[in-house]
Amino acid sequence: QILGNRFFDFFKGDNHQYMIDLFAGACRESTIKKKIHPLKVANRFLTIKVCPLDKSPESSFIIMMRDITERKLAEESLLKSEEHYRDLIENTNDMVQNVTPDGLFLYVNNAWKNTLGYQEDDLGSITLQDIIAPDHLEQYMQNFSILLEKGNIDNVETTFLAKDGRRVQVLGSASCRFENDRPIYTRGIF
Repeated sequence: QILGNRFFDFFKGDNHQYMIDLFAGACRESTIKKKIHPLKVANRFLTIKVCPLDKSPESSFIIMMRDITERKLAEESLLKSEEHYRDLIENTNDMVQNVTPDGLFLYVNNAWKNTLGYQEDDLGSITLQDIIAPDHLEQYMQNFSILLEKGNIDNVETTFLAKDGRRVQVLGSASCRFENDRPIYTRGIF
């Protein structure tokens, strides 16, 4: 219930003092003050804009509040979903890689790094062609061209070369992300 209550009483704890300071600053400077980062008030998320009507100490204010609870909850849900997805990809036993059409690595997961012995710092100095065994390179590059043209390829068998020279036989599939009909990067799971 709003009627009969003081405006500042709706804000508890740190929010209470913040609102007092926001109004004091708006009155002192005769300017519009905004609380851009949402305040959580009674299980609702609000953005607040305070506009003084004049420069007097007893100035009246126009207060504009926007309830952004649904947007904030959607953002939190999306972040949680992204965390679950990232956890799944980072902790799967399958090797996952994102590679540009030029063969540069955009991303590899922990299983990829652990299996092949590369560190994050190594990725800037190697290309896809560097990790394919020479006797498999021609066939792999043909498959890579098909992938960039058609968008996906299944049952890719090849041999990767680990950093220490070990040969690692893999079987997997790959797909390609396109923007405006141009390949942007590939996604491989082996």
